[in-house]
Amino acid sequence: MDDKSGRVRKKRGGLRTSVTKFVKLLKKELTKTDVNVDMLEEMLEQLAVESSELKNLDSQIEEFVSEDKLEKENRISGHLREFSKIRNESKIKEENIVLIGDSNVKRINWPLGRVPQINLGKDKKVRLVEVQTKSGSFLRPIQRLLTLEVSQSEKSAIPCLPKSDSPSTMMIPDGTPTSSELMLFQM
Repeated sequence: MDDKSGRVRKKRGGLRTSVTKFVKLLKKELTKTDVNVDMLEEMLEQLAVESSELKNLDSQIEEFVSEDKLEKENRISGHLREFSKIRNESKIKEENIVLIGDSNVKRINWPLGRVPQINLGKDKKVRLVEVQTKSGSFLRPIQRLLTLEVSQSEKSAIPCLPKSDSPSTMMIPDGTPTSSELMLFQM
């Protein structure tokens, strides 16, 4: 389809050049004192034919552009659908630390919480979880939660980095409480 659209665009470019030449010739003929009416009529007829062809080519190009745009939008929406499926497969487990999303508050101010209990829907998927924060316990849908920690099963899937002798990298031993865990202990 791109090849055909390129040929149509090239043809349109040639027609535009031709129309421009006819317009220049018409201007030149009209500035003469002895105007050849027959020649002007022929030029006007030719100009009308080429301008209608140009309009036809423009509409064909618009169709190509709209088809390309539609195809691109379909491709993008397919990717988004796949991403949404992946994202909606719940990775929230009991005892996870989560951010509780709120569209009225900046993300930096979203409250932290711990998930003491998960609730399954009729389809046996996690739909609703209980979230414990410093201000109390709430039931929240998983769409509003963002997990902060990587679970043990996910940790094993992450490849280990090669050990470095540089002092800028420091490994934290397993079992060391994270800052979010420390915050929950203070609650």
